[in-house]
Amino acid sequence: MRQIGERVGLSSTSSVAYQLGRLEGWGLITRTGRGWKTCYLGSPKPSRRGLRSR
Repeated sequence: MRQIGERVGLSSTSSVAYQLGRLEGWGLITRTGRGWKTCYLGSPKPSRRGLRSR
């Protein structure tokens, strides 16, 4: 968490965890366990914008 924060310019580990949670919600990363040490890059979910009919 601290290494990620240093690389991206975030000062607290909680802000890193928040951003990782958002990435997980978007399907860009996936965790195999509860901790962030188990996360890996995942395939993005399809956009809902393309599903709308006009």
